[in-house]
Amino acid sequence: MAEELLTDDEQWEAIKRWTSENGVWVVAGVALGAALLFGYRFYEGHRSSQALNAAAQFDAMTAALDTNDRAAAKRTGEALIKAYPATPYADQAGLLLARLAIDDGQQASAVAALTQVMNASKDEELRHVARLRLARVQIDLGKPDDAIATLSVAAPGRFIGRYHDVRGDALFAKKDFAGAAREYQAALEDGDARGADSALIELKHIEPPAKLVDFPHTLAVRKLWSASVGGGKKQMLLRLGLGPALDKGTVIAASDKGEVLAVALESGHTLWQKNLKLPLSAGPVAAAGIVVVGSIKGNVIALDESSGKELWRVRVNSELLSAPAIGERVVVLRSVDGRLRGLDIRTGRELWSVEQQVPRLSLRGTATPVVAGDAAICGFDNGKIMAVSLVNGDTLWDTALSSPHGRTELERLVDVDSAVRVVDDNVYAVGFQGRVAMLALDSGQIWWAHDMSSNRGLAVDDQAVYVAQADGVVVALRQRDGSELWHNDQVRRRSLSTPAMTSSAVVVADYQGYVHWFDKKTGTLVAREQVAKYRVTNAPLAAGDTVVVMTDAGDLAAYRATAPKQP
Repeated sequence: MAEELLTDDEQWEAIKRWTSENGVWVVAGVALGAALLFGYRFYEGHRSSQALNAAAQFDAMTAALDTNDRAAAKRTGEALIKAYPATPYADQAGLLLARLAIDDGQQASAVAALTQVMNASKDEELRHVARLRLARVQIDLGKPDDAIATLSVAAPGRFIGRYHDVRGDALFAKKDFAGAAREYQAALEDGDARGADSALIELKHIEPPAKLVDFPHTLAVRKLWSASVGGGKKQMLLRLGLGPALDKGTVIAASDKGEVLAVALESGHTLWQKNLKLPLSAGPVAAAGIVVVGSIKGNVIALDESSGKELWRVRVNSELLSAPAIGERVVVLRSVDGRLRGLDIRTGRELWSVEQQVPRLSLRGTATPVVAGDAAICGFDNGKIMAVSLVNGDTLWDTALSSPHGRTELERLVDVDSAVRVVDDNVYAVGFQGRVAMLALDSGQIWWAHDMSSNRGLAVDDQAVYVAQADGVVVALRQRDGSELWHNDQVRRRSLSTPAMTSSAVVVADYQGYVHWFDKKTGTLVAREQVAKYRVTNAPLAAGDTVVVMTDAGDLAAYRATAPKQP
């Protein structure tokens, strides 16, 4: 071009001449372009600044959750949504707030948070996630019809498998087992990487729970008394580790609302009652003159067993979902972060702590530790059982009951979520999708093991090991070699509790509040009673021929069987 041959002065003069001729329009155009450019850059900068600020607040929210500071996480999340509602971090914060609300038993708040994300998010996938979670909350609230309505969308797209899956859960809740089976099958056929996990569907109860049929009651059972410790919706929904404890003729129970109740085993008469004003989730356990309970927020509280007076209160940085164990000088507790801790029985001061790796995915719940001599023994989510010294927490032995295997995270679940049983010099344990085994108390060496799956646990007497399997079949194994003595599938798929034992029977409870007595020798059903119409998650207690049962709604009852006369 000719302009490229001009000197700098000549080029500047040419520009001035061109400007004088076209000045007004150039200035106007430049001004407009500059304004548009400035506005765009301001908008982009503002949007970028908002995103950075929202990201920082979301990081702060998740950091608070990592340290179990739920109150700070909630405040930060609410502030994020208010200040930066148009950012994707607001949607993520809404999903986390819904989870916190569910954990705190505030289902209405969860519904509101999920509905907001479902209706307002600009991210189509997040809208589907919120809709699916909302439907699950509605099912848990006993509103399966509302859940089905929530799931009625025209184009679920790549989420179609999950929609079939959750719709199947809603139909199952309505006791439409045939409809649920159809939806689960559709989920298996339509699911993909973003859809329903086939292993989870196969683990679900596509087969309906066994119907209870009449049978001759050959064991006489009568109710001694009933009481209530006032469990709430959270206790019914979250499968908390709140079961009754028994010591020296006193039954002690607790609820998620913070109530702790002590009653006489023989009469049900209230001995004392205490409101700790905490969301309890673990225990109680009673021994050595004290009662210990734990909370979702990691609080550990010790009470005087005779009066309910608070002795001490400490906090660990993790949720507690199983009862502690009490030794002569140490309180041992297992938390969901994979830690086993020893606390001073007099002050609650932490004496030692050991840890096992927690898998990315595990069942909800943790094993209750057991004190045997100078050792504490406990199962973990990675399929291991560990024995540690009560004095200093040193590992005495560490044995893999089961090893993860399979393609998916669900197939690799091997949680040991139930308490081991110690009889003489042997330890008995069972895991989910794993094995049932007898181990040496002094070394952890496995003497015998058989494939079996149970997340509920087992009971042991002098002759046999009794297991409530994950599929609801009750099995008796010979203690010395693990060979099967009998099995009973009449309560199959009824979500059984850990077994308890009376002098002549094995006792389990189920998801409808029924308590079943099986003859120890033959496995025959000999008696049945219903505490209430609510699930029993935690193990019944047995003292001789008296059985104490507590439902997840806080209904407490004691039954006594008349032992059959020996020939």
